[in-house]
This record gives sequence, C-alpha cells and structure tokens, in this order.
Amino acid sequence: MGNSRGVRLPDSNDKKIDEIKDQMGLSFSALISHITDDWLHSRRSKQQRGDITFAAEIIKNFLKHISEADIRKNARANAKYIVDEMRFQANTLDYEEMSRRIMEWNNKENGIEMVRKSRKGLSVFMQKHHMGQNWSMHQCVMYARMFEIIGETVIPDSIKYDGSRFSFEVIRND
Repeated sequence: MGNSRGVRLPDSNDKKIDEIKDQMGLSFSALISHITDDWLHSRRSKQQRGDITFAAEIIKNFLKHISEADIRKNARANAKYIVDEMRFQANTLDYEEMSRRIMEWNNKENGIEMVRKSRKGLSVFMQKHHMGQNWSMHQCVMYARMFEIIGETVIPDSIKYDGSRFSFEVIRND
C-alpha cells in the first residue's frame, strides 16, 4: 500500500485495510490512532502480568515515519474525542477535573511519569517517556488541545517536546 509516510505494507493487505477503513469510517491516520490505542491497552495488560513485550520498540519505529502534520491532526482529533467522553462522564469538566483525569490516567494506568507544577497563575505539565519525538509531539499537542477545548489558555510558545519528555503551560482562568 503506497502512502506518504514511507511505510510499505504487503499489497495483499490493501483490500483488507480499505475494507476496515470503510467499515469504521476512518482515514488511514485515524485507523493508526485506533491501532496505537489498542496496542497501549495490550502493553499495559502485559506489563501488569509481567509479560515481556517488544511492542514499544515496534510502535516507536512505526511512529517515526508519520508526518508532523498527520501527528498534529490526529492529536487534535483525539483531544476532541477524549473531551467529549469526559463531558459525558463528569458533571463539571473544568481545569481541576481535567488535570485530575490526565494525571490519574498517565501515572496510574500507563505507568508513565507525569508531573504538574504550579507557579504564579500557571500550571506546567511535564511527562517523561521512552517513545521518541513523534510520541512526545502527539501527547503534548493532544493534552494542550484538551485544555483549550474546555476554555483554558495554553501558552503557545510553552509547548515543547524533545523525544523523551514534553511540557506545556496552562494559564489558570480562575
């Protein structure tokens, strides 16, 4: 299957991939987001059972072939989806509730270190991981966009990612 990402799949998979995309009503990029989500769930389960997995390296190598534009587009779409789900689950989705859910999800469920530091009306969110530059970008853009969707202000110049960590700053709109 030819695509702009430089990833080659066996031609025999073209029809099946197109069927799945059509069935789910997804673009190729959105399909990859679903695959990544499923992989993360599987990885978390394997880690909890103590199984050895090589999936982290495989997904990291796959992600480095996806363009920055596609990563940003998917991160924004994922943010909207997640916020919609959170609004369905929570009576009030404000800064405190969003922060609690993000921190809990990352630190407890994923086992990824995420911290929040407060200073002079700002909250700085930082996360360390081992998934590479594209994963940093996806996570950073997604979480920053989630705060923007609920009316918080993210300082655009504060969004940073370097391959092993990302951070962004939110101005508290109290």
